[in-house]
Amino acid sequence: MGVYDGTDTPRIVLAGLDSGDVHSISGVTSGFSYGAAVDSSTHQAVMGSYGGVGIYDLPSGNGTLVQPGGATYQHPAADPAHHQFVVQETAPPDFFGESPNNNAMSAVVVLDEHGNVVQRIEKFNFYNVYLLDMGDYVQLDPATSTGFTLGPAGQQLHPFSY
Repeated sequence: MGVYDGTDTPRIVLAGLDSGDVHSISGVTSGFSYGAAVDSSTHQAVMGSYGGVGIYDLPSGNGTLVQPGGATYQHPAADPAHHQFVVQETAPPDFFGESPNNNAMSAVVVLDEHGNVVQRIEKFNFYNVYLLDMGDYVQLDPATSTGFTLGPAGQQLHPFSY
């Protein structure tokens, strides 16, 4: 028995509640997973991780690693009306590099179900906000394309439109 060091790819367990069928598929991210969301109308899923997000076609078991350029993608939510995923991005792309932006803010990234960045809303602060990975910290209203996530210190709600 070894010690988990966070570098292995995850296994995603799927359970058919109607059939009782249980099987797993290989994840495409590495390290710990920071939440998952499923679009129940298309059976597409997203799973967050440090270096990117995994976009999964659940019926086929195929996954694609998407790396929007920043780091620590967590607490995804699905918008089944627009077939999009919304995920927190702790550090945006301009946080890194030879000339980092010292004023960079965390973002909410809107992805289509192929992993393309539709929109990056950079106006949040998710730094040093420690939360359980099992929370639903991004809530969406697909009818109005609005959502809420956590505000300062993780103790307030911060609205956004996407």
